[in-house]
Amino acid sequence: AAGGVGVGVIEAAKEANKFAIGVDRDQAYLAPDNVLTSALKLASVAVENVSKEAMSGNKIGGKTYTYGLKENAVGIPTENKNMDPAVYKATMEVQDKIKAGTIVPPYNEQTYNDFLKK
Repeated sequence: AAGGVGVGVIEAAKEANKFAIGVDRDQAYLAPDNVLTSALKLASVAVENVSKEAMSGNKIGGKTYTYGLKENAVGIPTENKNMDPAVYKATMEVQDKIKAGTIVPPYNEQTYNDFLKK
């Protein structure tokens, strides 16, 4: 994930006829045959939720807000022409399990080791 710098990675993937994964928004348009998918950061979800909270008169300063899968603030595009539909389906099944809390992604060495034991 390198923001705008990642465009160079996608261009290099195109030149080498390899796959790349876009970031922040669907970047498939940059190299339609070489972008496997994109990791979407849907900041609009956070902006909308925090704005609604502020407009309702709630104090929002000094708070930490966390947005992820459960809040529908990250994901991958529904259209992934270079991804096998079965892979997309399996990915959505894992996403649903994370949202439901039946899978908790590890976030450090200890939780990773615990995750491997399951």
